[in-house]
Amino acid sequence: MGANPFLDATASGMLAAAAARFSDREALVATDRRLSYAALWREARRFARALLALGGRKDDCPTAPPGSSPSTAARWWAPWWWR
Repeated sequence: MGANPFLDATASGMLAAAAARFSDREALVATDRRLSYAALWREARRFARALLALGGRKDDCPTAPPGSSPSTAARWWAPWWWR
């Protein structure tokens, strides 16, 4: 068995790798919306930039409201983007 590829991985690194490798595949499916890995990565980065523009800092730990929508998932990934 080879080395664990996730041993030193970050959440943003794993999402970036999935977006690069599986860009058009569905990452999230909800009743009203579907997001590919690439779209989830773009949305998470967009939300992260918005948080930074509002004064967010690298060590901050913002929270997202509970829910199971693709937008909520992108908000969860956003803070990991700047780490």
